[in-house]
Amino acid sequence: PQGKIATPHMDALAAKGMIFTDVHSSSSVCSPTRYGIMTGRYNWRTKLQSGVLGGLSPRLIEQGRLTTAQLLKNQGYNTACIGKWHLGMDWVKKEGKDVAELNIESASQVHNVDYSLPIKNGPNSVGFDYYYGISASLDMVPYTFIENDHVAKLPSVEKEFPMFLGREKGKCRKGPAAPDFEVEDVLPTLTTKAIDFVKARSVDAKAGKPFFVWYNSTRMHVWTRLAPQWEGKSGYGLYADGMMEHDYHVGQLLDEVDKLGIADNTIVIYSTDNGSQTNTYPDGGSEPFRGEKGSTWEGGFRVPALIRWPGVVQPGTVINDIFSHQDWLPTLLTAAGEP
Repeated sequence: PQGKIATPHMDALAAKGMIFTDVHSSSSVCSPTRYGIMTGRYNWRTKLQSGVLGGLSPRLIEQGRLTTAQLLKNQGYNTACIGKWHLGMDWVKKEGKDVAELNIESASQVHNVDYSLPIKNGPNSVGFDYYYGISASLDMVPYTFIENDHVAKLPSVEKEFPMFLGREKGKCRKGPAAPDFEVEDVLPTLTTKAIDFVKARSVDAKAGKPFFVWYNSTRMHVWTRLAPQWEGKSGYGLYADGMMEHDYHVGQLLDEVDKLGIADNTIVIYSTDNGSQTNTYPDGGSEPFRGEKGSTWEGGFRVPALIRWPGVVQPGTVINDIFSHQDWLPTLLTAAGEP
């Protein structure tokens, strides 16, 4: 059924492609699910057996493990990851200091790394030619953008941001931040970076060298501050306002693909890494399924998924077969001509 929140760009994406009605992530939280998307493997094969990583956690993907990005790079693709990473990267720890390996760093650990030194074993080490984003969720340190193997601006001040707006005493974790880093600027910045990458690679793409972008929006993870023009936009509260903002940025990226004249030769996949953040927003969150993000009920891991594939997928197609995030890797490899 049509949702109450206006999402015209995702609606258009669905109308031009295929809607999956029975898709499942392999976990109801983000780090393990992202591992599955990148490797095609179940998350319980990793060292992370519960919860999620922190912003300072070391790389989770095993050394030598082939990823979606690396396999496509091997096929000649220019590859980029833009946005939230949350799969770990190896920061240089200060002498005698440590950080949590398989959970979120404690308040006493947020200054235990040297943010001025290059980062090892981040997205560039698993097949991405370019990375720009944040190390984990928008409520985890450090509050600064990372470009490839270094912070874009040194996190030289302390900040905390409102989180779960509308709830009493809702704050993210306090910690190191770049002086000009503000949460409402993150999504627009990420979209701009994704568009810049697509623009830069579009000429090569038309000449036969394709590109792959894994764009990870920072919505709808937590109710952080929105860009002012979106507050009150939906009429259904802050969570719904944020969904409209998210939809707008999806549209900005897809519109650029159209403007560049490469839409007919570009596969677009849209999905989420887990179920709804909350069951309190107007569409009922994960209803009719029980539970939400973080639960072991179906509402925690049954996710939306859309694919637009001109010339292959008939517009308006609905697929009711069961599908999982582990299936994306072999699907993309088949599309790229890799056994």
